[in-house]
Amino acid sequence: MLENYFSKKKPDVEDIVRYVTELGGRRPAVKRFPARPAAFGSFGALDQRIVNALKRRGVEALYSHQSEAVACALAGEDCVIATPTASGKTLCYNLPVLHAVLQNPSARALYLFPTKALAQDQLAELGELSSFASQYAEALNAATDLTVLICDRDHCIAASGISKKEVLERRVTQTVEDIMEGRRVEVYPSGKALPAIEGIDQKIAVAAPIMSEGDVSGAVVLTSAAGETASDSDIKLATVAASFLGKQMES
Repeated sequence: MLENYFSKKKPDVEDIVRYVTELGGRRPAVKRFPARPAAFGSFGALDQRIVNALKRRGVEALYSHQSEAVACALAGEDCVIATPTASGKTLCYNLPVLHAVLQNPSARALYLFPTKALAQDQLAELGELSSFASQYAEALNAATDLTVLICDRDHCIAASGISKKEVLERRVTQTVEDIMEGRRVEVYPSGKALPAIEGIDQKIAVAAPIMSEGDVSGAVVLTSAAGETASDSDIKLATVAASFLGKQMES
């Protein structure tokens, strides 16, 4: 019905308000706020490896709310962030977590979502995790020089550090399938690495299966075109990421 009503053009806010009003609904208030210039802050005490990775991706500075949130977290202080959608809140909590893991490989983080419904909507099935997995891949890539691939049992569903058009929905290689079936983290030294995605020259540095309720649901794979060797921190990051995704699917 709505499509027919606006069949001649894409609806704007006024069209939708008028449509709701004509259906007998109460006319909502519409306010338009002018754009404001962005406010930036420093990287503060973030691990330099994270800072370098962010800069390689074109992030020369954090937004002010990200900088303040990271500073609070690293100082062990509580922090509440209230900013609009798409303002980069994910980095506010993922950057301190990645910093902590890099400083102490045994570090752990507990992610609590505000409602069970939200957690289930975002994390119910790995195959439906594309949006969340994409954010997690971006955060993970900020802490490593390697390409990050998150896969379900058959395909790559999220990636960072490489053109997504190249890898998303491409089938994983038999090597990755075997790693998942083996249910253990596999590390490939330089010169012995094998491809992770069919038809793509990205060689596996480390692959960690994602386990949920005793079953394999996918894998977190760190790769490089040159077949680089994963560092100890890379291995830890991949292992923690796989464990986190698996635990969230069980919740």
